Amino acid sequence: MNPEEITEFGNSHDNDAVHMKEHNLHRKKMDYQKIRIQDPQMYGMLEMKFMTHELFHQERMAETRARMLEEQAMMKGGGAK
Repeated sequence: MNPEEITEFGNSHDNDAVHMKEHNLHRKKMDYQKIRIQDPQMYGMLEMKFMTHELFHQERMAETRARMLEEQAMMKGGGAK
């Protein structure tokens, strides 16, 4: 896998939590773990890309949670006026 193929972008139709779970399942696979031994530099680059990509999804999930809380507050009459 080329580290340049992993970006911090996601698809608008992605379920971010599921997407992150899939990434972590991939990272636990033996083929991926073999890279750590066979090419530690490549493994480090891939891990940095994964972490950057995961941060994107974490931020997007936090934004979604904040938006949902704001909408709930507005529905209860407690929103900003």
